[in-house]
Amino acid sequence: MTTIKLKIVTPREVFLEDEFEMVTLPSFEGELAILKDHVPILASLKAGQINIYLNGVVAKKIIINSGVLNFSNNEAIILVEEVISKEKYHNEFITNKISELQNNISNYVKIGDDEALNKEQQSLNDILTIKELL
Repeated sequence: MTTIKLKIVTPREVFLEDEFEMVTLPSFEGELAILKDHVPILASLKAGQINIYLNGVVAKKIIINSGVLNFSNNEAIILVEEVISKEKYHNEFITNKISELQNNISNYVKIGDDEALNKEQQSLNDILTIKELL
């Protein structure tokens, strides 16, 4: 079995450190699949699910809200803003967050703040993705 080293790091901890055959990640350019001897890559990650494969099947699924992948020399380091847990992102939390973001979007449309509007729309897309994955 050929493996790559994988480390997932949050601002608070090293969430995971292990070796796996393949990792798929949600990037802004589309889903990335990283195998052993992949060319070096640096990619921005969006909200979604990281799938970690061992023995040809998904061994672990990790939901993130955003991050960065750095892969070189058969080592993947994934820096994420947050690993999403069902305990924190329960239905009430998600519903309240969606409502808050929709209100913010309405306000930014009224005042014409395009930069803030784009950020809030991306945040809304992220929370809807997380809701779907949970």
